[in-house]
Amino acid sequence: MSSIHTFNFESIKPQAICKGGTRVMANENNFPLLKDMALYLLQLDSDGVREPHWHPNAAELSYCLSGSAIMTIFSPGAGHDTFTVSEGEIVYIPRGYLHHIENINEGETSFAVAFNNEMPEDIGISGAFGAYSNDVLGSMFGLESKVLDSLPKYQEDLFVVAGG
Repeated sequence: MSSIHTFNFESIKPQAICKGGTRVMANENNFPLLKDMALYLLQLDSDGVREPHWHPNAAELSYCLSGSAIMTIFSPGAGHDTFTVSEGEIVYIPRGYLHHIENINEGETSFAVAFNNEMPEDIGISGAFGAYSNDVLGSMFGLESKVLDSLPKYQEDLFVVAGG
């Protein structure tokens, strides 16, 4: 029996399919009852890494459904916390905090990720750095721009990548 109060993640194709995993999103667009919030199903392959990223308009609450991962959260003032998240644990990430997730399980690791915004913005470090010239990046980090010549430039975020 179906209901307007239920949503089946398996009924839709993932919106992000990458070499290291997938992401399916439920929000008001495909689950009308989700006003002012969104829920992702993030699946990381055995070598999957969710690139460092931040959400400027939403806090994040992640629940580890299966597997285990290393997570790092960077906070203002150069603080950071690296820890292991295992099945059954939740993690809170304040709005705007840079963070990453790396699967350390031999199999897939899955998270249900809730946001307090129906359209959480997601800024990945790969696309963010790709938007700047080497001159600007060099100036930001106190380096000569030629030191950055071998740095790959991406016009879009990689989102999830295969580690290794």
